[in-house]
Amino acid sequence: METIETHMSWVFLVGEHVLKLKKPVRFPSLDFSTIGAREACCREEVRLNSRLAPGIYLGLMAVQWRAGRLAVVPEALALEDGVILDLAGVDAPPAEDADAGPADCRVPGPADGGR
Repeated sequence: METIETHMSWVFLVGEHVLKLKKPVRFPSLDFSTIGAREACCREEVRLNSRLAPGIYLGLMAVQWRAGRLAVVPEALALEDGVILDLAGVDAPPAEDADAGPADCRVPGPADGGR
């Protein structure tokens, strides 16, 4: 497994798959300080990029604590949500800017109906 860290994400390369987790950070241009904000931004990333890269963006996965270990499972009650990508058949490596996507990903937190 290879790990890439950017200012707003951790990107884990595992075989032909990628798991991208948003960091719990707040900058003037984005707010990922709540799990609800990170989940909503992951959903928006998948929605937008699935149209541009069909077959690559597979959806969201949940990170859960199971049997004393972290596990990545299909969407469920999560400690954290992440974007899962399939790079099988992709010739080029992921773009240098692994956080490419909407810059204005300000999303509602728990008080606004988010998780």
